[in-house]
Amino acid sequence: MAKTEHLNSEQNIESIISAPLVALSKANMMMLSGQTTFLLKNCFKYKDGVYEPEMITMSIQVEGAEGKSMTFQMPLINLLSINALSVAKAHINFSIDITSSDSYPANGPTDILSEKALYRGRLNGTDRDGKTPVMKGLEVSVETSSQPLSRGLLTVMELYEKAIRASVPLRKTETESEETNL
Repeated sequence: MAKTEHLNSEQNIESIISAPLVALSKANMMMLSGQTTFLLKNCFKYKDGVYEPEMITMSIQVEGAEGKSMTFQMPLINLLSINALSVAKAHINFSIDITSSDSYPANGPTDILSEKALYRGRLNGTDRDGKTPVMKGLEVSVETSSQPLSRGLLTVMELYEKAIRASVPLRKTETESEETNL
């Protein structure tokens, strides 16, 4: 069947309406999967059934000790600007010509009505003015937005931060220095 013949063929309206929604759901899943894969491949190494963080060694100049520095390790994940994207808004616009309808008995436990309707149709083949025949299709516009990071990821990053803070001595303020010298 040629593509134009398929576009002109009658289809179940539920399928026509749900196809873009399913595609948006898949897009969300692909973004989440891509972000997770990126973090696991770049910020961790898998060793003996355990994910270990990729660590980088950093150096900091020790105050009051000229020429001395202290090195410590920091997980790479704590240095990255992580962006959790998802579909925020989607606008789907198309017109359907209903070509036939039918009904069938509703047998499901949640069905309120005794019969369900089955509509068949095809995408309308005119432009927005309704005058000029055009290639059949639908318009989909999608906006993404950054979502808050997951609680689990924030917890992991917080644990790393606390471990780093515990290993790096804090500078004493002038007041604390004076008090300890008494």
